Amino acid sequence: MWHFSFIHCVGKKIWTICPLPEFIFRILIAFVVLIVHIPFANCQQVTVTGRVTEVGGESVPGANVVVKGTANGTVTDLEGRFTIVVEPGTGAVLVFSFVGYDEQEIVVRQQTNIDVQLSSSTISLEGIVVTGYSTLMKKDIASSNCRGRCC
Repeated sequence: MWHFSFIHCVGKKIWTICPLPEFIFRILIAFVVLIVHIPFANCQQVTVTGRVTEVGGESVPGANVVVKGTANGTVTDLEGRFTIVVEPGTGAVLVFSFVGYDEQEIVVRQQTNIDVQLSSSTISLEGIVVTGYSTLMKKDIASSNCRGRCC
């Protein structure tokens, strides 16, 4: 095997041909192949877009869209639109959720556009109080009524 090298000698440019050992040549080829394939490593991912609406057709802004079993997720914009990147060969499942609506799961397969209609949840939120770090039932909270004279 031969390779070309460039020698810079006293301001003159000289091209020389030198023999290159076989194992170094193979390592060099393997390195070049590796470098060429790196940009294609992310080609396995697919961008899925879509819109989340309620049954009446109104958009649902702020709905959660998460790839099940991962931390990969996004939130819909003001028009209910979302964009998320998934790996298609893994059987990725998108989970759509929003407060007051039933959670919905959709298998991605080869789809690149998924439109979802969320239906209203049948659970009543009337007796639930949301605190900073937990959710408590209204009946379980002890309260006092000071009527303006609190100590």
